[in-house]
Amino acid sequence: MKSRGDWLLPTEVLHLKSKRDGSVYRLIGTGRESSGVIAKRAHCEKGAIERAVYEEVLAIMSVNAIGYFGSVDEDDEPYLWLFLEDAGDRRYSPASPEDRVLGAHWLGSLLGASEAARRLPDRGPAFYHRHLKSLLTKLPTIQGRSSISTDGIEILRSIETLCRHVDKHWDALADFCEPIPRTLVHGDCLPKNVHVRETADSREIAFFDWGGAGLGLAATDLGLLALPKQGPPGFDPGYEAYLEAVGDRWDSADIALIEQLAQIGQLFWVLKVVDKSLPDLYKPLPHVLDNFRLYAATLMRSMDMPAWAPTPALQFRH
Repeated sequence: MKSRGDWLLPTEVLHLKSKRDGSVYRLIGTGRESSGVIAKRAHCEKGAIERAVYEEVLAIMSVNAIGYFGSVDEDDEPYLWLFLEDAGDRRYSPASPEDRVLGAHWLGSLLGASEAARRLPDRGPAFYHRHLKSLLTKLPTIQGRSSISTDGIEILRSIETLCRHVDKHWDALADFCEPIPRTLVHGDCLPKNVHVRETADSREIAFFDWGGAGLGLAATDLGLLALPKQGPPGFDPGYEAYLEAVGDRWDSADIALIEQLAQIGQLFWVLKVVDKSLPDLYKPLPHVLDNFRLYAATLMRSMDMPAWAPTPALQFRH
């Protein structure tokens, strides 16, 4: 077997997934001490953000992060390759108390990264407000399409009503967010993008797929780490661990504030994902409507907080 320094050529290449904007491969037997390496082909728009997170932010912070081995730009296409430590296959589970504490503590360790993350895109309230405005433009039009089912139109009407309620009270939300410290945010830390690595004597959490990252509030990340598939969390989401990791870097924070921040984060996430997912409603797939029911329920639940006027009286079929 040929090698280059202490790196070995892979004995096997596994294709893990492909998407419109890239693909991911597992290189078996390469890396130092024959460990696995993930080779990710990403469009430059997101790939450059992810590369900056590894090279300019995580590299100078005292946090456990997956290893970053470098990148290569393609010559003729707007794509680049990232080479990363293999984080394994064990996904983060919102149902696991140990995982929730591990995730919340790791996010708390990121607070204070605003200086290192200053070159990343804005992921503050203004970013999500643009998604809200986009939805308010698209929703009335898409409801008139004959290809959308009756159930789909009903869900969209509910989402539109909620979005108009959010828009009406956006200034109150922006005022609430103004004094919250900015930090590095992932923006999509669902279990598919967060794995847990376990050995005989340790457990570590690994966040990856940083293509949507930026400088903003920890809101979305906190909200997603405690977001189960159905209904509100019926458990302690681990926010005590977040406060413990934050320490004296945010003296005014308490559990009530962090819980409200997480609810705002769920709102932010839903605005973004619904805006991007509207074309899926043209596909006659059962899970699409299920997803939109979840989005509508999460949107309503996220507004049950003091920063908002009373939530409009709506009913959803779950």
